[in-house]
Amino acid sequence: MNKKLTTIPLSSPKSEVVCNLCELFGLCRVAGLNSGDDARLERIVSRRLQIKRGRMLFAAGEKFKYVYAVKSGAFKSYLLMENGCEQIVDFHFPGELIGLEGMALGHYAYAASVLESGSVCRMRITELPLSDTELMQFWQRQAEALSRRVHHCQSAFLLIGSKSVERSLAIFLLNLSERFVERGLPGYRFRLPMGREDIANYLGVANETVSRVLTRMQEQGLIAVSGRNIQLRVPVRLRELACCIET
Repeated sequence: MNKKLTTIPLSSPKSEVVCNLCELFGLCRVAGLNSGDDARLERIVSRRLQIKRGRMLFAAGEKFKYVYAVKSGAFKSYLLMENGCEQIVDFHFPGELIGLEGMALGHYAYAASVLESGSVCRMRITELPLSDTELMQFWQRQAEALSRRVHHCQSAFLLIGSKSVERSLAIFLLNLSERFVERGLPGYRFRLPMGREDIANYLGVANETVSRVLTRMQEQGLIAVSGRNIQLRVPVRLRELACCIET
């Protein structure tokens, strides 16, 4: 598990995403918050709030107040089960929104906390003075952001239904790769902000299983692993593995 990775650019959630590649940027633009009126912007959007690892953004069931955009760092959303254990729902990286679903529900459907220290921008959507035209465009932007979330969640459904841990891990790694590329970051070599335990929780398998399968994939030449750094050496074969039909 400690082979030296080749020297190529590394995607890391520590890197801050530029505004025009952030999902919140579309909402800010529709609301006219990028027009140079700094006073209006500061009233509605709290920018680059620093948040330390382990802190919570919000709890499940908490009244909806803000939509958060990850600027840097990484976050996880999760539910608390009846036995008190966490079940991870998703991971969130720079440029992505957290809590958008809460606007329709009136409350947050899940809890969100910080995996890796970073910063967020926080928008007070309820304070946006929008005209009818702006409101229509605003909802369209939200629909686009939710559509991207659904696309990512489709991968999660495949993970849940998969009997093969190799296939689940291939889907997981390719999903991360795609999300980094969407934000203008390298997609074939990146640092995982979550540990093996969180990956195992998300996939619904044992921690040891994740480590064993990653080792096997490395031995097969599909990936290179060094700590939390992952390189996808043969993405085509990973896609074949992810798309394989189970019987």
